[in-house]
Amino acid sequence: MRGSPITPEVLRALLQYDADTGRMFWRVRGAEWFQTPIAAKRWNARYAAKEAFTYVGAQGYLRGAVLGQAATAHRVAWAIVTGAWPDGEIDHINGGKTDNRLTNLREATASQNQFNRGRPASNTSGFKGVSLGKASKNYRARIVVRGTTHDLGYHASADSAGAAYAKASAELHGEFGRLS
Repeated sequence: MRGSPITPEVLRALLQYDADTGRMFWRVRGAEWFQTPIAAKRWNARYAAKEAFTYVGAQGYLRGAVLGQAATAHRVAWAIVTGAWPDGEIDHINGGKTDNRLTNLREATASQNQFNRGRPASNTSGFKGVSLGKASKNYRARIVVRGTTHDLGYHASADSAGAAYAKASAELHGEFGRLS
């Protein structure tokens, strides 16, 4: 079975997913998963019942491998629960890339996933989509939808510009809009 395609059924056979915590653990594997019974015994002694997908990759997501094929924990969790690999992206609702609880995951398009990005670390206004105009010293609010920037105007205060962004985000991004 070593070269089998990684299907949701295979994932369910090899991993136990706890939807409440978002953690995954390796199941005991039978000898049919290995070339020799000794290899099965060694693998089970080392990995069975241990947590899987504990490596945090460069992008901040939990990663691991199943039968030699690399995968991210949130996509594996989705496949285990729904019985199908996601068509698009999987969005972490709260923005926590390692929080793989089922209640924190949802299928999204690439655009929707971008809507849910947090405020950049370089932002100094305290509000997503708001920057201080160098010349005018007023706060400029802007929002991007599908690659197009929409100017929401200049405002006397960061709070006012933040409110303009929040209103536009609710209208244009819907449930995927994130303000912080």
